[in-house]
Amino acid sequence: MRMLTRKRHLLALVLVTQLGCAPIVAVEPPLSPRIQIRADGALVKNGAVVDLLEATRDNPAAHAEALLAKRDGTRSTVLAIVGLGIALLTVLTGGALGAVKATRAAADPVLLGGALGGAGVTLGGSILGSNGQQHIYNAINLYNQGLPPPAPAPVPAQGVAR
Repeated sequence: MRMLTRKRHLLALVLVTQLGCAPIVAVEPPLSPRIQIRADGALVKNGAVVDLLEATRDNPAAHAEALLAKRDGTRSTVLAIVGLGIALLTVLTGGALGAVKATRAAADPVLLGGALGGAGVTLGGSILGSNGQQHIYNAINLYNQGLPPPAPAPVPAQGVAR
């Protein structure tokens, strides 16, 4: 009986891990001059995957938003790396203070300050990253609003049997 329970647990574990690894099926949006976001996050225009800066080059307002998105994304990445560097330096400095037999009172402010500083810088990077995401959506919306409206769908003739 105990062996049966273990087999059930193993089977449940295998099923859960396999269901979580299901491939993402990217449904291609229809051909359109509009910029669309595919299910996997890629930007598609005229059936091809495009870069936001290249896709918005014809529309100055949308291109300006795309540049802001790129700027915020770059700054976010830099701040995340700097925050990690601050945290690493804090650990090294705290370890060095402990290695030279410094008092705990001398190491605590360094560790606390470094932890708070690193967390603050990383949080700032996260905020910039979320602002960059909003600029991406703004650029797509501005570009799509600048295009002519799509042609209406043809109306079926009256009295025609299907």
